[in-house]
Amino acid sequence: MKYPPGFQLLHCIRASSEGGKSIFADAFYAAEVLYKTSPKDLKALCTFPVTYKYAKNGNFYTDTKVTIELDTTKVSLLCSKSS
Repeated sequence: MKYPPGFQLLHCIRASSEGGKSIFADAFYAAEVLYKTSPKDLKALCTFPVTYKYAKNGNFYTDTKVTIELDTTKVSLLCSKSS
């Protein structure tokens, strides 16, 4: 899968279990917090490529890309700010 979905919308009409545990996170908020508190770490996530692999039921996907992609305006601002 060269171009996996950029957004996944999830909804729940009625929870099937008790408790509030979730494995989902707000990635936009996390990137904003990193930008404010640790711009060098955010820059690393925006520049260091990571290879991911998925293999299940005979399907195999692999790709290498950065963890966080920003538009060119924000990348320029980020790189000049944390250099």
